[in-house]
Amino acid sequence: MVMDWKQTAGVLLVGGDSKVIKVWDAQTETQNPDIETNTDSPLTSIISDPSSSQTFVASFADGSIKVFDRRLEEHPVVRSFRDSTSWIQNVRWHPVLAGQFLSGSRDGQVKLFDMRTSDMATRTWDVHADGLASFDVHPLSAVFASTSAVTPTTFRPQRTIINPISGHAPLTSYYSLTGLNAYRNFPSSYIPRHTSLVFHPREMLYATGAADGTIRINGCRLG
Repeated sequence: MVMDWKQTAGVLLVGGDSKVIKVWDAQTETQNPDIETNTDSPLTSIISDPSSSQTFVASFADGSIKVFDRRLEEHPVVRSFRDSTSWIQNVRWHPVLAGQFLSGSRDGQVKLFDMRTSDMATRTWDVHADGLASFDVHPLSAVFASTSAVTPTTFRPQRTIINPISGHAPLTSYYSLTGLNAYRNFPSSYIPRHTSLVFHPREMLYATGAADGTIRINGCRLG
């Protein structure tokens, strides 16, 4: 199950391995009509439009990304993007430029999309050759973070990278041990060893959550 909370509108969006997205209005304490996803693939992430309380972006396991408008009950999908065939781990709005968003997929790629242009990505970063486990974008600064996936050949360490959206070379990166002695100890490739990655809403800090329950908070320098 994945959720998104729109603080200014008091709207909660909930989806997952389902063909519908549930909508709750916290101000009136009522449930709005379900939104059809028009796909059989599970929903993997949701992010509300910062400039609108009616539109949001959702990603799916088949690599598709869709823009929804809650006001259009019969045909809520207003844009579709299909520049990836891999499971999308997360989508995030560009922190500086309106109408743009980024996605991170399990094939190790981070893509930048512009809603005002074509349905294909305007830029692609190949950040992790062996796959990507988690991905996030800082809400205010033009940087994104990602962690590498646990694979049969790279299961002992995971690499976390901080990249500038406007550049190519990473700002910083480090390796952390997973605690695995063999890949067979890891239950599923869709559950990353670092179970979560998130930026601080204002400061240049980010946190990673590990499978053993520990949380690691790191800072990053921009120059």
